[in-house]
Amino acid sequence: MSRRYYYLGGLVLFVVALAELFAPGVLGLPFGNITAGLVAVAALLYGLVVVQSRRDQAVTRTETPDVELTRPTTVPGERLRDVLNTFPGVTTSRRSDARIGLRGAVVATLTQYGEYTESEAEAAVREGTWTDDPVAAEFVAGVDSGRPVRDRIRSLLGRESYDQHERTVDALLGVAGIRAEETTTAEFPGDFEETTVDPSPREATGALTLGRRRLTRHWLGVGIVALVCLGVGVLTRSPAVLLGSVVGIGYVAYARAHSLDDPGLTIERTVEDADPEPGEEVEVTVRITNDGPELLADVRLIDGVPESLAVSEGSPRRGTVLRPGESETLSYTVTATRGHHEFGPALVLVRNLPGSVEREVYLRDETTIECSPSTRPIQRSVPVRNSVTGLPGQIETETGGSGITFQTIREYQPGDPLSRIDWNYRARTGELATVDFQQQRAASVVVLIDVRETAYVGPSPDAPNAVERSVAGAAQVFERLLDDGNLVGIAAMGEADCWLAPGTGNAHRERARKLFGSSPALSPSPPESGRTSDWLRQLRQQLDPGTQLLVFSPLCDPGTVRIIRDLDARGFPVTVISPDPTGSRTAAQKLFTLRRRLTLTALRRASIPVMDWQPETPLEALFRGRQS
Repeated sequence: MSRRYYYLGGLVLFVVALAELFAPGVLGLPFGNITAGLVAVAALLYGLVVVQSRRDQAVTRTETPDVELTRPTTVPGERLRDVLNTFPGVTTSRRSDARIGLRGAVVATLTQYGEYTESEAEAAVREGTWTDDPVAAEFVAGVDSGRPVRDRIRSLLGRESYDQHERTVDALLGVAGIRAEETTTAEFPGDFEETTVDPSPREATGALTLGRRRLTRHWLGVGIVALVCLGVGVLTRSPAVLLGSVVGIGYVAYARAHSLDDPGLTIERTVEDADPEPGEEVEVTVRITNDGPELLADVRLIDGVPESLAVSEGSPRRGTVLRPGESETLSYTVTATRGHHEFGPALVLVRNLPGSVEREVYLRDETTIECSPSTRPIQRSVPVRNSVTGLPGQIETETGGSGITFQTIREYQPGDPLSRIDWNYRARTGELATVDFQQQRAASVVVLIDVRETAYVGPSPDAPNAVERSVAGAAQVFERLLDDGNLVGIAAMGEADCWLAPGTGNAHRERARKLFGSSPALSPSPPESGRTSDWLRQLRQQLDPGTQLLVFSPLCDPGTVRIIRDLDARGFPVTVISPDPTGSRTAAQKLFTLRRRLTLTALRRASIPVMDWQPETPLEALFRGRQS
């Protein structure tokens, strides 16, 4: 039944009640003492039920998203136990196993950096000779002598001290030659809540989606008073009390009369520049209009800012009143970052004039910002290995022939060009000799970017993650390698659908720029769905023999060493550029720094070049230090 019929029925009953109140018997209705008593008791009981529900339920409200905040970067090393489990031979399942895990980490570190055999490292742990810190030595060895009684009791109860963990980790860093910084046991803020609007629509028409409708319960107290007054007034036959209940019932009816079935709102969103450079400020303008016939007394707008764009100026929120045909405009500024950014629907909360009913409305206006990384090539040549093609390029080879850099003089062979005969040697010795120059050839290189979930990490929550740094660096490297005449391609570690075969030319350059800027595989934030599992097999099939791999990876996953060594052993020479994502705020984060350092060392001992790219170091400076 429609709401209007309820209101009509209620109005009829209200008139009947007033007539019987002021002129008893005028309508000839069989109202007696028993009927009046039953009505009074029913009103009082219902009032008590409403009071009880009021105690159990608070005033409801909609939780609005924090669209001004971007997704924080995950810092590797959130829990000590998880980091310990990445060390060879270490398995911990409880917090009390940290001593066992740290003992395994000490053994692994000593065998890598202390020139110990495994048995010698275990003996050093038992004897406590691996470090000068007595607390760390005794903790790992399981010796409690010299420690305060309180700490020994905590150990017996399985409650190890954070100070013991930190002292042991600092001692481990000293063994590896890593400077230990001050730490704190406090962790970063808790889980990040999604900032994008995810409506659960009940009705949808074009760009407008009607979401949930709820009662705010703001007028619940008035209804309770009205019901109590009604019951007391009937029992006491007091007209004044009954009139008080009538007033309360009138207010409640007024509060429920506005249903907000369809607010009739539209939205228009424009951006100042839809194709900005990374770091540019982009102004966003939103205009909301009331196209309906009714006054909207309480309108609250939250625009659907992409979670990867930070609001740098202004606010994407606005509260206003909209009369029929009236519009309201708001503007704010976002900082552009690399990638394809789609604005979500704007969330609008509309309340009726009494504030008793709230309706969620989602307004869509397709808006995107496409931001490609900088394509300025670096000035330094890229340090690739000596696997080359037969095409001319910039890589000097050991093969003699034509060129510009002198290599050697050899005996003349029939067919040698006259331009390369050393006539001075002929004049001195009377024999013909040929001059050989170092030949320069082009390389076939695929830039391989690690986009697995473990790569979306950085040294602090507000720092760019390693994938973002890798894509920016890969774009510069791609341009320089292409300018040097090499065949260059692009692939993603963890995603089979991201592939650009090695090539040259302006058309190839343009395809690469689009891939760097908008490929879903190179998204600035972790994907919601999982990556493809057979990417490695497909990559091996796509690579031509001798193709070099320039891998950008933070090397956070110990399994990356196996992948890189496998590719290198199959005849694809690998060079690694590793953006450093490690932090130093907690003991677990510092221990992760050590674990990553062990990974770098393992690759270098396998004769695979690795460049550790620090956050404050430009890529060009990294290459300069490599070549000096």
